[in-house]
Amino acid sequence: APPTPTQPGSVGTRTRLVSSPSLAEMSASPAYALRAECRGHEDDVRGVAVVAPDAFATCSRDKTVRVWREAIGDDGYATAAVCVGHTSFVTALARVPADATPSLPSGGLVSGSRDKSVIVWSDATNEPVAKLAGHSLDVTAVCVMRDGTIVSGAMDKSIRLWDASSGKCVRTIADAHGSSVLALLALPDSNGFLSGSADKTIKRWDVAHTTAGGGLGSSSLTPSKTITGHADTVRGLALMPNVGFLSASHDCTARLWTLEGEPVRLFAGHAALVYSASHVPVSSRTETLVITGSEDNTAKLWNSDDGSCLQTIAHPACVWAVSAFPSGDDGGNGGDLVTCCADGVARVWTRDEKRKNHTAQRALDDALVAVAELRAKADLEDQKKKIKTEPPESLHAPGEADGQTKVIAETGGSIAAYAWSAGTKSWERLGEVTGVDDDSGGKKKTLDGVSYDFVFDVDIQEGAPVLKLPFNVGDNPYDAAERFLENNGLDPGYREQVVNFIVQNVGEDAFAGAGANLSADPFTGAGA
Repeated sequence: APPTPTQPGSVGTRTRLVSSPSLAEMSASPAYALRAECRGHEDDVRGVAVVAPDAFATCSRDKTVRVWREAIGDDGYATAAVCVGHTSFVTALARVPADATPSLPSGGLVSGSRDKSVIVWSDATNEPVAKLAGHSLDVTAVCVMRDGTIVSGAMDKSIRLWDASSGKCVRTIADAHGSSVLALLALPDSNGFLSGSADKTIKRWDVAHTTAGGGLGSSSLTPSKTITGHADTVRGLALMPNVGFLSASHDCTARLWTLEGEPVRLFAGHAALVYSASHVPVSSRTETLVITGSEDNTAKLWNSDDGSCLQTIAHPACVWAVSAFPSGDDGGNGGDLVTCCADGVARVWTRDEKRKNHTAQRALDDALVAVAELRAKADLEDQKKKIKTEPPESLHAPGEADGQTKVIAETGGSIAAYAWSAGTKSWERLGEVTGVDDDSGGKKKTLDGVSYDFVFDVDIQEGAPVLKLPFNVGDNPYDAAERFLENNGLDPGYREQVVNFIVQNVGEDAFAGAGANLSADPFTGAGA
């Protein structure tokens, strides 16, 4: 969804000064700027995993996983591998550490997809070594526990534990949450993990050690703790060293917690849903920052000590996922950030002046300004269409009374207001119409800080809270339906019904020339 021109972090707002004395190193160094744009994905980049000091992996709606490695003799990154195997969107990604499991001595990756499967990839060959099937709906989260056990969560509300070597499911938690499981985090100092859900809760699961036969010691598993505090879907989880963990939520905030579930810090300032959070190492010491990614088209950097926002980084579209490279004593990639954007580009950001790509940063800034101007122009044209105008010829007839006004669509394309002057017996131009507040229904609606042409109330089932379905004229209804279902943890099978609901309530004329294929496949959006 587009940002409003005045919101923090939109075009023209590039940095926030750092004032925290406890983060003196950050204060003394420059703000983050663009280092590299990693282009290759053909659709939204949805997830990221840092795999080495000079490499990271991303997953995308284009059904692939890509590995990016620092280019030799260049401060940018190049595609090192493209992993093909999923048959639908890839939305979750995690790193398998080296020697965590015998089948992957050099480590690997785990990805989850809308095709309901989990794939384990080898670092050595970049080929799949196992495809794990068992979930009945989209796999939306994955993580790898300390002993190498793979954990997956899905929209079917279940969590599954897998043996990476055999590819067998060793435990299923059928109703782990009251709604879709959207986030998982392996705990570093125990054989356990955390899960986050559309039911607004976070749960801690402590698992018995793997037995010699590959099974798990206990036949049943219940959460050792249920953590509440968010007012909406818990979308992301990340480790915060020496403190606990971070959570990102559709309530437009991120939070810092102890591993026991005690709240430590609230990070509030995004204007829309927060999808991801990560800690950012500042140095080889224990200081850390926090980065978040949001539907408001920004990534924000936060002071972990007091929750203040230090910098807002604007993007061309929604920021789905964020991560950071570890900090090293040699300066290396320490503290560099990775953001994954809905425009199909993964971006690396740095504070190191030597690695900043000023040319690329200027080009991005110019592109953001151009996008904002086009959006403002489109909004103005939309508002103008809602004003009742008359042709210039109507000014040839005298007015009926002093002060009578007319809105004229002028030859040059502008719209201007005129008033009849009885004294001069002429129409006097008052000025150009630059906006309108149309109380008859043209007024924009606001949801989670973002303006929309429509915000519909959707009643899914009796007794359940009414859900909000936002939509802008010109948007693809299939994309809007998919985002609505995913954000609310609903079965993707409702997609066609939601599309039909949008079309019926907006009107098919609104989609003319908007690029929306109303005869598209209800699951892929491709032409029938």
